[in-house]
Amino acid sequence: MAIEFECEHCNTTLRVSDKHAGKRAKCPKCQAVNLIQPRQSSPVGFDAPEPVPPQPSYQESSGSIQSYFNEDSPAAVTTTKAMSNPYAAGSAGAVGGYSQPHRGPMVLTLGILSLVCNLMLVPGIMAWILGRADLKAIDAGRMDPEGRGMTMAGMVLGIIGTVLPILFFLLYMLVIIVVVFAGVAGAR
Repeated sequence: MAIEFECEHCNTTLRVSDKHAGKRAKCPKCQAVNLIQPRQSSPVGFDAPEPVPPQPSYQESSGSIQSYFNEDSPAAVTTTKAMSNPYAAGSAGAVGGYSQPHRGPMVLTLGILSLVCNLMLVPGIMAWILGRADLKAIDAGRMDPEGRGMTMAGMVLGIIGTVLPILFFLLYMLVIIVVVFAGVAGAR
């Protein structure tokens, strides 16, 4: 069974396993530490006393959104919105609100390499494929849209770096064929 409670700072509805009741957890949206307790309904005119919160014993891991409780096993705290949409802001593993960071610099570097030193068309094809996949992920909301420009530029350079060598090779083969046929026709 799960316990649902609201973050004290950002009012996000959080859900954790009921075995963690009375412990503290970090909100994945605002990073505030909250006491895990089920929602209480008190009779009209009667305010229930606030329970004394235990001392937090969580460990912060660099960049991790998982909370660590009094025991050694980590338990992920997720929002109910993130449970219905795994790519929503605040979901476990999200970077800047998106499930994947953008790879714009890598795609752009591959695109530039495809123009400068295209080794068997590999950098150009990689820039083309990665750029297309990343643009689809950005459009779907799974990837950080900040890198859209670099990704698009790298993909275009990758396309140019792939298509131009193929066109030059075909033109070279056409010239060789014309020269061979002209030599054969001139020998007669």
